Amino acid sequence: MSIISSRSLALVLAFCLAGCASHVESESPREAIPVVTLEQDAPKTLARPPFYQIDGGVGATLALMGTIHIGPDSGWTFSTAINDGLTRADLFILEVDLNQVGEDEIGSALARMVIIEPPRFLQDLVSPETAKLLEQEDARLTEMGMPFNARKRFKPWYIAMSLVEDATRSSGWSNSASAESVILAAIGGRPIHGLETPQEQLRMLGGLDPILQDMMLRDTLLRLDEAVEEVHTHAEAWRIGDEPYFEALAREGVDEMPEFERFYEIILGDRNRRWLPEFQKFIDDPAFAGKLIFVGVGALHLVGEDGLVELFRSRGYEARPIDHAERIKLDKR
Repeated sequence: MSIISSRSLALVLAFCLAGCASHVESESPREAIPVVTLEQDAPKTLARPPFYQIDGGVGATLALMGTIHIGPDSGWTFSTAINDGLTRADLFILEVDLNQVGEDEIGSALARMVIIEPPRFLQDLVSPETAKLLEQEDARLTEMGMPFNARKRFKPWYIAMSLVEDATRSSGWSNSASAESVILAAIGGRPIHGLETPQEQLRMLGGLDPILQDMMLRDTLLRLDEAVEEVHTHAEAWRIGDEPYFEALAREGVDEMPEFERFYEIILGDRNRRWLPEFQKFIDDPAFAGKLIFVGVGALHLVGEDGLVELFRSRGYEARPIDHAERIKLDKR
């Protein structure tokens, strides 16, 4: 088994799902966001992630941004082009409309999805090696609120994700400072269209093959000491728009473990294909002609053969990178 491969699965999950991220409510008016330049901003917070303009229909133009579901405590600073898109957009499409998500609702759904149904317990779903690693990390898990008597009821994917979240906090990052939080703060009263609900995302996770869940948990436990560094590496790759890095991450481990192929299909490919008709409704509807729609979905959804950029191109739309130093050029306006 490849340790690097299965460790990446837990990180892929953490970077693909926005449903449980903290959300920001804003009543800000629709005002222009201050333009920033590369020279003016601290390099650790200025973000130039994958950003594409999608055209080719008789309706709206899409400004498609790859997001990250974490951020530094000081928050992200976006490039000129992204700020321009946020200012001029008529409508926003996000993985989840976080303004419509209540913490109680998420908590209730989470409680239902992460608990192992009796009479089985965690030890019935994991390998002896994973069980031994859990015992070795008992103090850390207990400090996280997962003592033995509690965690024996939790599904392996949830424990793995909780460990990644703990590493994220230790790295100085948080969900409340995510790219989505900056987007939400800029929206004001403009409409938002959510592609999924948190409940749908949790059902997807709960349906992962138990063997795959065990592999994720085992390797997460084996590499806890490296988790903080990996979170930093992922965040930096996103900040500078390193698409080859994310293409590799979105396929990592498949050569060594072919069963990972289905994992990536569930988390990325299947969702991208399910979302595409939602985007096409706006691109192909003449009622949206001249409108700019800002789309924010996890950066891994943009890359690769099954990524949104290539899916748009395969259906005859134009998908071109947007220069981060410039304003978005709209031919229909």
